[in-house]
Amino acid sequence: MENSELRVLCTGDLHLGRHPTRIPSNLDSPEFSPRSAWSSIVQYATENDVDAVVISGDIADRENRYFEAFGAFENGAAKLTEADIPVITVAGNHDCDVFPRMVSDIDLDGLHLLGRDGHWERWTLENDGEPLIHFDGWSFPDEHVYASPM
Repeated sequence: MENSELRVLCTGDLHLGRHPTRIPSNLDSPEFSPRSAWSSIVQYATENDVDAVVISGDIADRENRYFEAFGAFENGAAKLTEADIPVITVAGNHDCDVFPRMVSDIDLDGLHLLGRDGHWERWTLENDGEPLIHFDGWSFPDEHVYASPM
């Protein structure tokens, strides 16, 4: 990093593979889809010197959306990795059963799933061996969790 400014882009609840509801009919088009939003996030990150992209869960939408979400997410994560932008994620309640498998199947060095199986985990962004920022994460182990993860 050339300056001391750190740029982290945070997003979540993309629900790739789901058709959005409650969109006025005149706006219901592919350009307003979750896939398009993810593509725009990736493009913004690569064009604006973002140091990391953090995703707070629900990238996919349940087990039956694995294949619909996989290609779009893999493509974006690969572009970010190629741009040397790490992607730090957790699994949400809607993709707790599918997202960890997606991350394993994609297998990119720049893609980090934190807190697999409901265990807290830390990943640190470094520059020349010096820590810049810590990301602590916990992934949903099940769709419904009744005890506080804290």
